[in-house]
Amino acid sequence: MEYRFIVDAEVDGLYGPLLTMAVLVTKLDGTEVASFYGGVPRQIAETKEVWVLEHVIPYIGAYQAFATEEELLEEVWQLWCTYRPSARCFADVPFPVESRLFHKMVEKDRQNRAFMAPFPIIDVASLLYARGFEPIGNRLDLVSHFEGRLHNALDDVRLSSRIIQRLLGE
Repeated sequence: MEYRFIVDAEVDGLYGPLLTMAVLVTKLDGTEVASFYGGVPRQIAETKEVWVLEHVIPYIGAYQAFATEEELLEEVWQLWCTYRPSARCFADVPFPVESRLFHKMVEKDRQNRAFMAPFPIIDVASLLYARGFEPIGNRLDLVSHFEGRLHNALDDVRLSSRIIQRLLGE
């Protein structure tokens, strides 16, 4: 069986510390198989970017807490390794955030992980562009009803899943 491994992360600015990261694993028909949502409370509390303070922090919600970014990334890496043999990895716009985080995961043990990272990370924005949609447009315009909050990483992966399902189907 093939899976979709959909990731989203919120950071303090495009290149700043990791705040939260979510994963949603689905079957090709969109059925959820697994989900994960973790965060680093210390880094969330130390957020500096005004845009992030206004548009991300209020919507983070409940998450599994990790003491360090490294611990959170290791948890995501282990989840990736569980599904890697039969999964394709997706991210809404993977550069710079998610691609940089996967790079950090590989660098933790480059000798053993160099060829295990997601390759490719399928870019939802590029799929949208290829189908004639604005690649950085409002994602909520692409689904009929969505109760989640933008910039909550777990809600974002669920929204991405719905968009992927619309574009690729089963």
